[in-house]
Amino acid sequence: MVQSTLVMVPLFFICGIPAGADAVAIVSHQALSWEKESLEFKPVPGTKEIRGAFRFTNPSQTPVVLSRVTPNCSCLKIVSFPKETAAGESGAIEFAYQAAGKEGVQTARIEVQFGDAAKETQTLRLRLELSPRVSVRPGIIIWEKSVTTKEVAIAIIDPALTLNQTVTATGDFVATLAPAEIKGQFRLRLERPTKAGRAEGWATLTISDGPNKPIERKIRLIAD
Repeated sequence: MVQSTLVMVPLFFICGIPAGADAVAIVSHQALSWEKESLEFKPVPGTKEIRGAFRFTNPSQTPVVLSRVTPNCSCLKIVSFPKETAAGESGAIEFAYQAAGKEGVQTARIEVQFGDAAKETQTLRLRLELSPRVSVRPGIIIWEKSVTTKEVAIAIIDPALTLNQTVTATGDFVATLAPAEIKGQFRLRLERPTKAGRAEGWATLTISDGPNKPIERKIRLIAD
């Protein structure tokens, strides 16, 4: 009689991965430790481009893959990012924001996708406080009955703007623009209507911005 022998071959598993197999890349954004998930910038007037980076560290035991990094607007460009970050290593998503021609508070965001799981995403946010390109003070003029002339101070803050301005007025008001003593500053002289009675209107200052859309500033005019 021939006896058969059953040979047991042990298989070893570590965390569900066969021993000797390559580590599987983590696809969860929770594996990364971000230095900051939102950034704020307050650049000096005239800044055309703002560069920065969202920095992170992979504290896990396996690599993390960034499959897609997408900005939400054309003014925000992704400069570089690591496709894969090894365990214990650090990386950064570098970006450049085009601020030319913009003013006031601007926001943007970056969507980061991990691995092939579309649901595994991380949102990174930007907030930028851009200086006004033109200062007009005050923004409303009210005449008393005994006053016929008022003045508004205008300052061209952004040096990229050309010194080519025009001004118009409605409601029978008269507006005249003249340079001030300081370069880049102007005085807007406003005269109330000569006819009696209450009058309302607007003064509109138009400033050339080269190939871009001209900048407009409006001033409310009220004469009792």
